[in-house]
Amino acid sequence: MCFWVENGEHLRYIDYALSAKDSMDMTLVGSVLQNELIYESVNIAVYDIKFSYLTRNSHFLEYCISCYNCENCFGCVGLRNKKYCVFNKQYTEEDYWKLVDEIKTKMLAAGEYGEFVPISMSPYPYNASLAQFEYPLTKEEVGKIGGYWAESPVSLKGIDPKNILKGDEIPDDIKDTGDDILKKILICEITGKPFIITQTELDFYRKKNLPLPTKHPYQRLMERWAMKEPFRLWKYPCSKCGQEMYTSYAPELKLKVYCEKCYLQEVV
Repeated sequence: MCFWVENGEHLRYIDYALSAKDSMDMTLVGSVLQNELIYESVNIAVYDIKFSYLTRNSHFLEYCISCYNCENCFGCVGLRNKKYCVFNKQYTEEDYWKLVDEIKTKMLAAGEYGEFVPISMSPYPYNASLAQFEYPLTKEEVGKIGGYWAESPVSLKGIDPKNILKGDEIPDDIKDTGDDILKKILICEITGKPFIITQTELDFYRKKNLPLPTKHPYQRLMERWAMKEPFRLWKYPCSKCGQEMYTSYAPELKLKVYCEKCYLQEVV
């Protein structure tokens, strides 16, 4: 169950990984170095890291966030070039191992050790993260699992109505679009949220002869994400030889899907 992985070996439940081996339950892992023995972590590298987030060039970390070039640290945040630290406090090697043992013993007794940090500690609103793309939830559902939801209030008060364009008022042809569009507020035809066009965007649309978007950038991102293959595998018989295999194409799509052998025979 690994997806979007390059140069991987002995992995389980992984997505977005580069040069990783002997690891499990992680995402967004990659560096020029070989990443090994990583578990329950996000956006990390390099060796023997557990339950951590956003670490780089580090070894033997647990429950650490945003630490760089660190080694043997527990529960630390934002450290650089440190060793034997607990909760960002420096210890001798002997005292470090003694304290970590005490903490982990208490965490095990409380049923806390062995899992990634809870969603209540997330620095991001659920609805502004990739989680909402892969596992869409309502505001109420997010609250029940301990996450938080953030929406900025939208107000067009004080803006000249002449500078507000709804979806059907946005020019269909980029050739009919003047530079004054940069001063306009566009209204998403799906969500009703306002957005603007920047000079860089306008230059791109003109260069590629593309019409202006009529949807909010976040809505466009969600729609593109929905078109990718899901992070899931189904058992499926080869449409040619009948051999059972795994595929990321859902059976209800009723597509003609071949096993590797039949596919290569067909295309070569």
